[in-house]
Amino acid sequence: SNPDYGIGLLVMAFELAHPEALPELLRICGNSVYQLKARKATYRALATSAAESGAANAVEEFKLFCLAFNTSELLDS
Repeated sequence: SNPDYGIGLLVMAFELAHPEALPELLRICGNSVYQLKARKATYRALATSAAESGAANAVEEFKLFCLAFNTSELLDS
């Protein structure tokens, strides 16, 4: 009933090392009326994950996200 809260919970789950949250975030990014909010939240979460962990897979996920979505609209994140 509260999309902002739900998106926030998914981001929190992803940040707390629950990788199953990422596909749900990406689903919302692709085909939802809340896609801009979801894209901004996912962009921030993936960027933070890539920067903190430095793991190749985290960096690759961030790069793929940036290629899949127009990141110029997300830069205010």
